[in-house]
Amino acid sequence: MLFFAISCVANAQESSSTLPLTTYLQQLEEQFNIRISFANKDTDTLTITPSTDNNLESILNYIAKKTSLTLTKLSQRYYAFSKESTISIHAKFLDNFEQNTINGATVEVLEQNIATVTDSTGYFTLNNIPKDAIIKVRFIGYKTMHFNATELNKNKPVNTFLLKQHYVQLKEVVISKFLTTGLRKSKDGSVILNTSDFGILPGLIEPDVLQTVQALPGIKSSNETVSDINVRGGTNDQNLVLWEDIKMYQSGHFLD
Repeated sequence: MLFFAISCVANAQESSSTLPLTTYLQQLEEQFNIRISFANKDTDTLTITPSTDNNLESILNYIAKKTSLTLTKLSQRYYAFSKESTISIHAKFLDNFEQNTINGATVEVLEQNIATVTDSTGYFTLNNIPKDAIIKVRFIGYKTMHFNATELNKNKPVNTFLLKQHYVQLKEVVISKFLTTGLRKSKDGSVILNTSDFGILPGLIEPDVLQTVQALPGIKSSNETVSDINVRGGTNDQNLVLWEDIKMYQSGHFLD
């Protein structure tokens, strides 16, 4: 008995059989002595399960809801169903990592010269958008997404979409000449100086080891001399300087 009661409630608005929409509208015209205008191209491909309601207004609203046709009441006796070519759309976009709102994402209707941006909550809305339009959503650092306009129909509850972050893997870059010839940077970050193949830095008239060293990142001279150089925050007396594996206590001796 309980199952039967639930079935009756579920089917209170609809009967079990389906009819072509055109046939059903003609039946309603005879039953309620009304006239319903419609374009055959809008209704020929549609079918509907007839409503079991006895109220005309409820039946017509039921048809409009089921078929997405627009109902217009012309008078007490005359009605019209039409197929809207445009719709209103809306949606909300969040970041897929921490689901933060994406403010300022560009929402563009392709081939229509219509665009907007999302607000501070990630939400946007647009009106009078062609039903067959493609919606393009893009934001710097995220993958571009495309939607059919009907997916974002404003008659439906607002949908929340997550934009995926866009990562680009760069190819390995090999630097064959670092500042000048005779310098080679290893994978561990160290720099190897080959004095036998030293080139001349811009502004110099001959190769100079210490001047070349000062051109490397993190190395500078504390007193603008050639010999007293500081390496990454250290002092010049903390540097280990070797000449042919001989420890040099005065780096200025390089110039002798």
